[in-house]
Amino acid sequence: DAFRHFAWAGLLVRDLDEATARKFLGAHELDPRQPLEEKAMDEFNNEKGIQAANSILKNKNFEDYELFNEAIKEIKNGGMKILNYEKNRDKKYY
Repeated sequence: DAFRHFAWAGLLVRDLDEATARKFLGAHELDPRQPLEEKAMDEFNNEKGIQAANSILKNKNFEDYELFNEAIKEIKNGGMKILNYEKNRDKKYY
C-alpha cells in the first residue's frame, strides 16, 4: 500500500502537475470510513511520492523505473509509513 500511494502520487505529478495531483490524492482520502491511521499513512506516502517526482522532474526526463526505485529505497530505509496488521490477515500493508 505504501508503494502504491508513493507511485500513484508520483505518476500523477508527472502526467498532470502537482496541483492537480494533490486534488486527486486529496479526493481519494475523503472516505469517512477509512481509519485515521490509514489515512495518515496514505497522505504521508503520497507526499513522499510528490517530492520524489518533483526531484526527478528537476534533474532529468522522468522514467517510471526511477520513481519505483525511489519508492523501494524509501521502504527499505524506513522512509515511508507502513502499517502491518498481523492480527487481521486480510489487512496487510507493506
